[in-house]
Amino acid sequence: MGLPHAVGWQAAAALALAACGGGPLLPEGASEQRWEVSKKAEVVSTVDGHPVTDDELRGLVRAATLSPAEALSRLQAERALMLEASRRGYAGRAEVTLATEQAAIHALLDEEAAAVQVSDEELAEAYDRQRNRFVIPERRRAVHVLAKLPADADEGARSAARAFIEQRLEELRQADDPVAYVTGTQRTKTAHFEVLGEALPMAAKGSGAFVKPFMEALFESEQVGVVPRPVETSFGIHGIGVVEIVAAVDEPLSKVAGTLRQELLLKKREERIEALIAELTRTHGVEVAAGAREALGELELR
Repeated sequence: MGLPHAVGWQAAAALALAACGGGPLLPEGASEQRWEVSKKAEVVSTVDGHPVTDDELRGLVRAATLSPAEALSRLQAERALMLEASRRGYAGRAEVTLATEQAAIHALLDEEAAAVQVSDEELAEAYDRQRNRFVIPERRRAVHVLAKLPADADEGARSAARAFIEQRLEELRQADDPVAYVTGTQRTKTAHFEVLGEALPMAAKGSGAFVKPFMEALFESEQVGVVPRPVETSFGIHGIGVVEIVAAVDEPLSKVAGTLRQELLLKKREERIEALIAELTRTHGVEVAAGAREALGELELR
């Protein structure tokens, strides 16, 4: 039975008291002699002959809210990890008490985790890949009222549109709710132009989110407020209000190196432990008892 993708450094830690924490795998009341199976216990799987019982499986499903298949894979992984811990000398025998087993697996996973390092080159490459996390341009949110003109509008129409927007700008300055104000003006018409009012999405400086004259006006002031003049673009004449400014972020590698290094270490540890468990479950003779898959299906339904 394959190991779920979720069984990595953190999942292994949860099931085996690895370095980053976690509790006992079995529910309270489990036998101290973990692998000494009573005659009444039903063996659903073995790892190099060491049994995983139906009682353990049901207990883990209840205690950890796992599916039966996930619980079985975790129990198989624990057996394989314990065997490897014994091979490396962290436990004197396979049949050990619960506390000794957890300590042995803890030590094994600590050894694996300690072997993982992040080089300065890996750190620099990760920073470059994730630069948009650490270097973010200033962003602004705006509202606007647009007197939408046809491409062939004459100067009379443009003058009328400009006068209309100048009046709207004055009203926008006085508005308690700029969004409600501009949306209340939309889709009205005059003899020369159509009026559209919109609350616009956040735009980053230099992004080209809107046409150039609009972007220049949007970022010309240092404060939230109304752009003091009508702005003409290929769409017509705009009255623009800046309603939110989010400051730029520029964090150099030297400032975020500690956090980024820890993230990379965690990822590499997860990958190393996941690979170790996968290899151990391949090499330690994992077997599933006849009829166990059907029993898992029945347990899934309950």
